[in-house]
Amino acid sequence: MRLIGCGPAGYRLLVAALRYAIPDATVAIEEHLTERQTENGFALTARASLSGLPRDSAMPFGSECGLVLHGDPTGHIREIAVTMDDAAVGQIKAARAR
Repeated sequence: MRLIGCGPAGYRLLVAALRYAIPDATVAIEEHLTERQTENGFALTARASLSGLPRDSAMPFGSECGLVLHGDPTGHIREIAVTMDDAAVGQIKAARAR
């Protein structure tokens, strides 16, 4: 599943939803980043892990995910895309519903 946030409001919405589901969420980004130039600026790609304790659960959450940050030629980030396993997204959705 791919989650996309565009612009500051979109980023805040994604982070707020995630922090509601996993209040103590921790994101660890691997040191290796891949940068490539695109026709509209650049793209940074990285692997990350998301962990924490979901809302009203005693079962720890952990998932690997892919990150792609798209930026314009001036260096501003205009899109953040997160790719995560469907089962992990289901766990986050279930925690948000509690």
